[in-house]
Amino acid sequence: MTYIGMPMIYYGDEVGMEGATDPHCRLPMVWKEQEQNTALHAWYTQLISLRKQYEVLRKGAFRPWCTDEARNVLGYIRCSGQDQMGLLINNSPNRYQLELSRFRSDDNVLTDLLTGATFPGTGRFLVEIEPFGCLMLY
Repeated sequence: MTYIGMPMIYYGDEVGMEGATDPHCRLPMVWKEQEQNTALHAWYTQLISLRKQYEVLRKGAFRPWCTDEARNVLGYIRCSGQDQMGLLINNSPNRYQLELSRFRSDDNVLTDLLTGATFPGTGRFLVEIEPFGCLMLY
């Protein structure tokens, strides 16, 4: 939902469905809500809403940023004119902390759009990403 191009959700991804014993196959859709991963569905709903709300996620260019391959952390900026959003993804079982420099001209406080957490700073921001977590900084 945050990468360039058209997002693709294969049926059932939004409720945690997987393939049968063959990873290239998918069982029929699970329609009973009690059998679905409702937390994952809420996550997809939130990301879709943010993509609709922020044009930079739909039309912005992609720029690598703050990537740390050794620690499995991916960072990139989506930018369109003066509008920029920083995305950090921690794909490791360890908490990850880093200091960021300003990437928007109007930022004295960065807000994680996923949680509402704020990171105050005057050009430098100390952020922490939970294991297997992410931040959408705006």
